[in-house]
This record gives sequence, C-alpha cells and structure tokens, in this order.
Amino acid sequence: MGTPIRPFVGGGLAAVYAEVEAVDQFDDSYSEDASGMGYYISGGLYVTLGEHLNLGALVRYSQAE
Repeated sequence: MGTPIRPFVGGGLAAVYAEVEAVDQFDDSYSEDASGMGYYISGGLYVTLGEHLNLGALVRYSQAE
C-alpha cells in the first residue's frame, strides 16, 4: 500500500491592510494606506509521512476592496 496523496480546498473572509512609502528621483516622499474586506480561496495537496508529519503544497487566491 503506497502513501496516499490527499487534496484539500478551503476559503473564507479576509481583512486586508496595506501601506506604501516611496521616494522619487527628486527626493519627494509619498505614502498611502488602505484597508478592505474580501475573500480567499485555497487548495492543495498533502501526503502523510508519519504519525505527526505531513508534507504538502498550498495555493491561495485572495481579493479585497
């Protein structure tokens, strides 16, 4: 019997906050921040290597406004 590979999917709500600070070539500085609510979906695969050990890969997409 081989080691089974198990797929999984998930999703949920996301609260997002981002802040950017930049300086241009004239040494002027700019900053902006924003926050929003959104969602995420995810999926992947994992394999059980031992009683308390899993190895896997996850892909997640999120979007917020």
